Amino acid sequence: MYFLLGWPRVFRLDTELSPAIISVTSFKDKRFFAILTKDGISIWLSKPTLQLVYHQRSENSVTLLGENVCAEWKDDSSRMAISTSRGYIIFFQLERDLSVSHLFHCADQRSSKKKESSELFFVNHRIPAIRMKQDCAIRISGGVQCMSQVRDDLFVSCGDGIIRKLSWDGSTSEKNNIAISSLPFCLDLDDQPRATLYRNKSVFVRQMQFCPLMGGLALVLSDGRAAFLIPQSIKFEPTQCRCVLAQAPGHESLQRSHLCLAANHRYRLIAYGCSSGEAILYYLDEVTGAMQVSHILVLPPEKFPETSKHTGPLSLLKWSPDESVLVVAWESGGFALWTAFGALLVCSLSGDFSMPNDACFLHLRSLEWAAEGYELWAVPADGGSEHFCILDFARSMTAVNYYGSPNDVVLLLTGDRLLVSLNESQNACSSSRGWLQVLLPPAYLSSNWPIRYASLDESGQCVAIAGRAGFAHCWLPSRRWKLFGNEGQEQNMAVTGSMAWWAEFVCLGCFDEQTQCNEIRLYSRHCKVDNLFAHSTRVPTLVSCVSVLRDLLVAYCSDNALRLFALRTVQADRAELLRLQEIALNYCVPHPYCVLAVLVTSLRAEPASPPGQSEPESILINCSGRLLFLARDRLVNAVPGRTPRSFTFSAATPIASCVEQVWCPRGGPQRATARQGGRAGQHQHLRRQLAQRHQAEAEDLSEHEDSALPTPPRDDQDEPQPDKADVQASTSNCRLS
Repeated sequence: MYFLLGWPRVFRLDTELSPAIISVTSFKDKRFFAILTKDGISIWLSKPTLQLVYHQRSENSVTLLGENVCAEWKDDSSRMAISTSRGYIIFFQLERDLSVSHLFHCADQRSSKKKESSELFFVNHRIPAIRMKQDCAIRISGGVQCMSQVRDDLFVSCGDGIIRKLSWDGSTSEKNNIAISSLPFCLDLDDQPRATLYRNKSVFVRQMQFCPLMGGLALVLSDGRAAFLIPQSIKFEPTQCRCVLAQAPGHESLQRSHLCLAANHRYRLIAYGCSSGEAILYYLDEVTGAMQVSHILVLPPEKFPETSKHTGPLSLLKWSPDESVLVVAWESGGFALWTAFGALLVCSLSGDFSMPNDACFLHLRSLEWAAEGYELWAVPADGGSEHFCILDFARSMTAVNYYGSPNDVVLLLTGDRLLVSLNESQNACSSSRGWLQVLLPPAYLSSNWPIRYASLDESGQCVAIAGRAGFAHCWLPSRRWKLFGNEGQEQNMAVTGSMAWWAEFVCLGCFDEQTQCNEIRLYSRHCKVDNLFAHSTRVPTLVSCVSVLRDLLVAYCSDNALRLFALRTVQADRAELLRLQEIALNYCVPHPYCVLAVLVTSLRAEPASPPGQSEPESILINCSGRLLFLARDRLVNAVPGRTPRSFTFSAATPIASCVEQVWCPRGGPQRATARQGGRAGQHQHLRRQLAQRHQAEAEDLSEHEDSALPTPPRDDQDEPQPDKADVQASTSNCRLS
């Protein structure tokens, strides 16, 4: 969930020529941005927002090679390719300038407090000096339509219908070229290929994107069709490639109207912008390999009547870094944000969206997300502007961390602060209108921005955050932060998976740079943040997700396996993990990156259970929007009052599709549950608001769609008794099996 904050921040290129900006593109980690003009390129740092270098091409170079059109980064950020209007590709080399120790320094030292509360605090730390020089330029016959990096090569689509494979040093080989006219086209992999579909026709690829998790190349053809190029080998041999055309039964008018695309690897979706102003999302059928329609993004006609007459074709598509939100922009102006399965979050065409004297920023020609989705860089399409703007966003932590907050508390995170929903008693003595604002510690942000994870404990009083390295936690009533006292320990640890609280301990999966090992660590909030007071357990692979229920911790690792641990208190401020078992998921999860959330729950597959049953009963896995249910078959070596040594789970069963978020009852140790009982009824205002919001969302869904939305517990129900009906899936068009 993303929320737009404040007005856009406007920036100008720091040059004397005031060139018009064409596009903006970012490096893979979203730390550096390249802003392209007709005759130059500028490299910017995301945080703080500073221009690092500007390369101006000579007049002779522009005359001979043409003006800049688009740019493509190499994955390691060492090179960049820029296509020109005269069919050339210019390769630039980027490297650190070691002769300059500090590119910027803070000049105002009069007020350290003022300095630490602003972006000037970041300037105290090293900002890299970058040297940029032209390496070579090669001519591409047929002209350059688009470029895309495919593993270690650069694929270039030409106007003559050829996809050329180039190395980043500019070398190429004619035998590796892929001709669209010679590709066999089909509707699915079982269909008989039609090799003569585009023979003797001047059809070329207008836009393409490599989809490694789907095993191919998503294409937009010049005749408006959408296709997916599937190679038989990783080298994309021209004679071993097939192309699957998209099918849109019932939407034949959209089959030849595709203009642009954006692939979502986590949900395994490909979004296409159409000339009608709509966005159509496809998925690849796992059995036949056909491109099937998942859903279509259309503005509600009752709220936006006759939008197609005002917006025009859909020209831009960009997925957020966590791939949970899609931003779209129309050719005639306006932009909108949608969730992966079609819930409208923000639309600039609504009546409550206005920008005084800045209407040009609603008409955009280029978009790019910054790190973790806190910023959206946008270039206005007024034809000669040397300005660009940055839109700020707050996002919910449940999108990347299920245990970001309890079910009755909303936790939002911006680039520099936390927003926590207040209960009724806190609202009475607060002027923040329902929200508690907590500034993130500048000492931690300066070297660890951006914040990637945040988690509230069950009491809603203690929050933990984790950025590029280390972590910190805060006791909200006093606003007091605890950070690592040893900076070396902080920089040697990077949180790789989600965070969760168990009683007074924060549980996290991390990677230790010093030992080069993956670990699960437990830190007590009462002790100093130091490895001396932490318990660590090594795991063989990277931890992607952590889930806690009562005294059981489940960790999902990058080797596609679940690892179960028992949590046990050793001393007042010490806890430890006991290994229980390991569950392989290779049969139901195509890739670890597709796992959005793993939840250990007390949901039961059977309608009844023995009285007083309080053990974990099942595991829920959200894999690319499919909700998988692993039910417990039987308990081995169960002893009353003790944690079991082993569980036996049935095979994963899909119970819902198109799932974005899942809520279910949460529980902790008895002491945490007892404290939660005293809080019953404190968040009734929030429950009522959520219920009203979900009811309104349900009314907006079309009649043929089924949806399961969260229902607030009754006032007289402190801790719900779970059964299979307790799980709720937040979707736009959830299909229950």
